[in-house]
Amino acid sequence: MKLVSVIIPTKNRVEKLTTTLDTILDQTYSNLEVVVCNDGSTDETQSFLENHSDERVRHVHHVSSRGVANARNSAIEAAKGHYVAVCDDDDLWLSTKVALQVEALENSDALWCYAPTQRVDESMTVLFTNYGPAEPIDDTIYGGNPIPGGCSSVLAYKELFVSQGMFDDQFSMFADWDLWTRFAQKGEPVSSGEIGVRYVVHDAQMTCDQSGSVAELAAYRAKYGVAFDGKGALAPVDRFIAMQIRRSGNVVGALNHMRASCSMRQPRNLKLAARLVAPNLVKKLRGK
Repeated sequence: MKLVSVIIPTKNRVEKLTTTLDTILDQTYSNLEVVVCNDGSTDETQSFLENHSDERVRHVHHVSSRGVANARNSAIEAAKGHYVAVCDDDDLWLSTKVALQVEALENSDALWCYAPTQRVDESMTVLFTNYGPAEPIDDTIYGGNPIPGGCSSVLAYKELFVSQGMFDDQFSMFADWDLWTRFAQKGEPVSSGEIGVRYVVHDAQMTCDQSGSVAELAAYRAKYGVAFDGKGALAPVDRFIAMQIRRSGNVVGALNHMRASCSMRQPRNLKLAARLVAPNLVKKLRGK
């Protein structure tokens, strides 16, 4: 049984980290270690890690914050495993996640594996389930991240992380999408086949802050030479950004992002524009 290193970046969320860590240590796959990178926390995180009783848990300490990408990289560098799995400090794993992913990799030629994911609220109500891409991602990945669960669903050979340069620290919101793009250049992922992650939606999560997402999207497109002329359909990533900006209360900002990213005359885009401007009216017209 080969060692799996689970890496977790964290900053000032010791209560959420505690719950996340419990689900990781409860895995049916027994040969694993957890490497937590404390990225400049000012709460009780460091004390919690130093006094943790499970010998499988190790930690790396950034005295001052270096950002989520560098925190993940520091943990990967410290990892001893043949495989590396990533988990964010606010997500939860089902107990068979790692075992199913290792089995999927060992029974295929794939270098990386994702787990189908449930998006849940803080009361654990399931909002929807994402089973992952239904088609090869080598081309479609440039339009948006098709891998469910953010960073928390992927398990891969450590050598793949190292050979592909690990996480690019110019990204935070899109650091996972960027790395999965480079992974996809080496081959398609395989699914574990069963739900393995509960991606928890809450007000303090990274995706609630869209202040840097437009700049990161521009950097991603520049990095991979992906050009969008603003005349076609809205790319999935642009749809995501527009909806997140709208949820923050900035309707004008959401529409401006749409206007810059696509043709507003296409029916599909007009429907999204209507949802952004008057979501309650759209629900009423649908009879919901």
